Amino acid sequence: MRKLAESAQAAAGDIAGIIGEIRSETDRAVQAMAHGQQEVDDGSARVAAAGEAFALIRERVARVSGEVQQVATAAEELEAGARQMQEGIASVAAVSEENAASAEEVAASTEETTATVEELAATVQHLAEQSQELERMAGRFPV
Repeated sequence: MRKLAESAQAAAGDIAGIIGEIRSETDRAVQAMAHGQQEVDDGSARVAAAGEAFALIRERVARVSGEVQQVATAAEELEAGARQMQEGIASVAAVSEENAASAEEVAASTEETTATVEELAATVQHLAEQSQELERMAGRFPV
């Protein structure tokens, strides 16, 4: 009887340790999700800023509308990707067993979003330079 009680006590201690580990892993997963959400929010802000820049470029660079259209299309794809990431984060919250893997996916997607935003910024800079050059060249002709 004593051995059984000791065995039960040891098992209860093991269970308490396992529960503590699960809580710890859950806390880490929740922190990773919060970090991922912040990165998504930052990416969304970057997308919004890029959209404003595109509108300004369209106004000033009517003669290079083909290139501007390509940039606008890329911005729409980026926005759709950001929406998909946000939906993914919402579903990750509902399924706690997938927290760790989903947080890694969100981090990778955020890195891709950041890279895409950087590419868009470079394209915007290139288009602005072309606009300035066109304005300079157009200024040479009498109106």
